[in-house]
Amino acid sequence: MDTDKMLIELDRLNKRCERYVGLYMSSSHKNETLIIKNKQLIQVNAELKKSNMIHKRVNDELVNDIRALENIINTKNESLNSKNDEIAELKKQIESLNKENSKLKSIIGKDVENSSIPSSINVYKKKVTNSREKSNKSKGGQKGHKGHSLEYLEATSVEVVNHDEICPKCGYISKPNIPHNLVNNVTYGKSLKSMVVLLNAYGLVSINRTAKMVNELTGGFIKIAESSICNIIKETSKKCECEIEVIKEKLLASPVLHVEETPIRSEGKLGYVHVLANN
Repeated sequence: MDTDKMLIELDRLNKRCERYVGLYMSSSHKNETLIIKNKQLIQVNAELKKSNMIHKRVNDELVNDIRALENIINTKNESLNSKNDEIAELKKQIESLNKENSKLKSIIGKDVENSSIPSSINVYKKKVTNSREKSNKSKGGQKGHKGHSLEYLEATSVEVVNHDEICPKCGYISKPNIPHNLVNNVTYGKSLKSMVVLLNAYGLVSINRTAKMVNELTGGFIKIAESSICNIIKETSKKCECEIEVIKEKLLASPVLHVEETPIRSEGKLGYVHVLANN
């Protein structure tokens, strides 16, 4: 009886051992599988670490690039802000200049027709006196043109005394020349020349009106040409060169000098009359 129990117990123990061996074998197989998987995971982990290092290096490079770009952007923004300030300042200047330009245009645009400016000072506006076209011909009468001159008055007796002088030592006969103011066919005396200069230079009478006044004052006998009046003025001016130099020196030595510039048109061109005075 005891032997049967022992056999049964041995059998039970044997079965338990077989079960344990099976469990061990199964556990050992699983362990080997886990070891293989662990090795695979270790390899994958190493590859991931390597990849992570590469990604980290790339990331650092990208971060540096981003920082460099941010610096560039900040610099560009500062430059743009500076340019915007300059543009704003230029806009203010342009606005101010536009206002000033409009004001100047309104001043320049004023003439004798749209303002109270007298027509006598409107010399900047060139006026066409005639519709004839310009040519290469010289001024004055052309070849073949019938000239005009003063007509002779009624015959009058003029006595010119010509004294011949004989040298008592050598017998040379000295003959004086005829006065230069009697050489030309048409001559004007000192009185008439003085009156012409007085009217034109001192009285500020125009050349045209001076000629008319001479004609009227002489009852129509003397019809002096405007060109002759100009020549008389030039002749007188040349004789006064020394006096003019003295006047210039006195003007330059004056403590206060008044200067004026007046525009004037002559022969279709714009010129200026300068006046200097100390009194």
